[in-house]
Amino acid sequence: LGPRGDHFWDASNVHNPHVQKIGNEYVIFYIGMDYTDHPHTMKGDPWQAIGAAYSTSPYGPWTRLEEPLLTATRGWACVKYCGVSNPAVAVVADGTVVMIFRGNGDR
Repeated sequence: LGPRGDHFWDASNVHNPHVQKIGNEYVIFYIGMDYTDHPHTMKGDPWQAIGAAYSTSPYGPWTRLEEPLLTATRGWACVKYCGVSNPAVAVVADGTVVMIFRGNGDR
């Protein structure tokens, strides 16, 4: 995956991918950022969120979700920069999907 360009929440950058097989599909979880004047950008700070895309093959092609899976809130994950990052995902024995992530406010 790469940046999608203006007007997307992951317009400027995608990184820290994590691929997980869930059922019959592969899901790539990643950090997306927008350095533009997109409405999601908070006062010009880089705005990070966790997104996902899915495929029937680990080699793609990937279909992205249009909106992020997880976003920051000002009171929880915002200090100088706003965002959530570093998604790590596991599927437990009962099929539940669990994600551990970092809030950029070090919470």
